[in-house]
Amino acid sequence: GLDVCVTCHEHATCKQTEGMKMCICKYGFVGNGRTYCIDKNECQYGATAVCGNHTSCHNTLGGFYCVCLEGYRATNNNETFIPNDGTFCADIDECEVSGLCRQGGRCVNTYGSFECYCMDGYLPKNGPEPFHPARDATSCTEIDCGTPPEVPDGFIIGNYTSRLGSQVRYACKEGFFSGPEDTISSCTALGTWETPKLNCQEIKCGHPPHVRHAVMMGNHSSSPGSVAHYVCEEGFESPGGKVTAVCTEKGTWRQSTLTCTEIIAEISDVSVFNNTCVRWQINPGGIVSKTVYVIYIKGQRLHPVESVHEETVNVTTDSKTPEVCLDLYQGTNYTVSISTAPPTRSMPAIVGFQTA
Repeated sequence: GLDVCVTCHEHATCKQTEGMKMCICKYGFVGNGRTYCIDKNECQYGATAVCGNHTSCHNTLGGFYCVCLEGYRATNNNETFIPNDGTFCADIDECEVSGLCRQGGRCVNTYGSFECYCMDGYLPKNGPEPFHPARDATSCTEIDCGTPPEVPDGFIIGNYTSRLGSQVRYACKEGFFSGPEDTISSCTALGTWETPKLNCQEIKCGHPPHVRHAVMMGNHSSSPGSVAHYVCEEGFESPGGKVTAVCTEKGTWRQSTLTCTEIIAEISDVSVFNNTCVRWQINPGGIVSKTVYVIYIKGQRLHPVESVHEETVNVTTDSKTPEVCLDLYQGTNYTVSISTAPPTRSMPAIVGFQTA
């Protein structure tokens, strides 16, 4: 009779069971074993169902194989696998390779890929975060806050850098002061400097103080270092020097210890000459202008007839040794008192004599 095994399809095998021969399609084929055995497409059920997660399924004649998607690696370390040995696709940690995100970049692994972020001290340039170096133009550039902002009437103390976290310290210029505000500005992660809080205000001493018996001269400033000059009123002097007040950096006036004191003229060495003339010496201290003298005359005569002579004479002179001749009676006892007229003050000097 006919040998059944001769009639088996090329993709079938002949098996004998209980004395009977049968044609059976090989693994990966379906059919009657004799007239046809067609390829079975194992991938028709989907890659995930056949190969597992993160895979692609590839059908072959009588079989199939699996390949891990990009970003994943087969646990058997081969490019292809059949899942019946327990092989599956595990995520590749691309961040194990240094420098993927370039300078200033920080790599963060994701399922099947990775993302880049900028490290502290860097900011994204030419695009947002996160970014992928193969897909995006974004890169990380070091934070540079540039030149710190200016403070009106202030300046920066010392040197500084413009990198993240750098600090600058401000102070007020000479002639200005500030309150207890923070004097530091820092370079922030935004690439900008903090707005300085320092508020410099001009130091003003206001109107100079009043000095007794003195007049302030000319215009003056109320800024630090300004000097107000005073001149003593007539009849007063400052023997030790000029009377001044200085505006200090604390915004207050500092007066000199000198003051204007009243001039007390000293009349001395009074003498009589030529019978009716009087001479004296003046120690005027600060007197530089002409001085008015008040001469009080009082005379008394008993013989031959009792008579009294009283008179006041004013004499103006700038001489240090003034002299004056008086119109006096003969044979009379006189008392002459000499003093200065206001504003100059003096103790009167008195001399007594008798005319011939």
